[in-house]
Amino acid sequence: MEQRNLIFAIVLSVSILLGYQIFVEAPRLEKERALREAQKAQETSQTTQPAGTAALPPAGSAPAGSAPVAGQPVAAPKASRESVVANAPRVKISTGRLQGSINLAGARIDDLTLTNYRQTIKKDSANIVLLSPVGTDTPYYAQFGWVAQTQGLAVPGPDTVWKADKATLTQDSPVTLSWTNPQGVEFSQVISIDKNFMF
Repeated sequence: MEQRNLIFAIVLSVSILLGYQIFVEAPRLEKERALREAQKAQETSQTTQPAGTAALPPAGSAPAGSAPVAGQPVAAPKASRESVVANAPRVKISTGRLQGSINLAGARIDDLTLTNYRQTIKKDSANIVLLSPVGTDTPYYAQFGWVAQTQGLAVPGPDTVWKADKATLTQDSPVTLSWTNPQGVEFSQVISIDKNFMF
């Protein structure tokens, strides 16, 4: 009796495995194969051109040393960190261990450098930059915002220009940023920092 049950279990298991391979796995593999063949055919048709024609560069690119072609998008050169910082209204950040600024447009903390730490062990190595503004090669910043619970209520957004009650944020002097919407609702946020980098 036990041997018959064992044989029945084995036969049932093999049947399930075969059924899965035939009805589930085989159609999936066939679909993937057809998709790969279609992609390969499309790539072949794109690269095949009539004799005597030159290959066109990808959109947005131009041969080295040539002028941009009218109508093609050109990648905008990234601005230097210093110029981006200089072209925005800001509150300066100055502590014994940090220096930088807060962008009043969007109230973004996007300019922060460690003054006691350098990129290498060399004495003339550049300081470690933690945060960089949008428009630079590696933008990285901290920001938070609001969501309106009442329809039609204007809330601060990424382009809102805030007013600061101080020109410099230090560990002993927090800064209050404020903005009033068209409905007369005032939003404010207090930004403080301690001696150990905690905002």
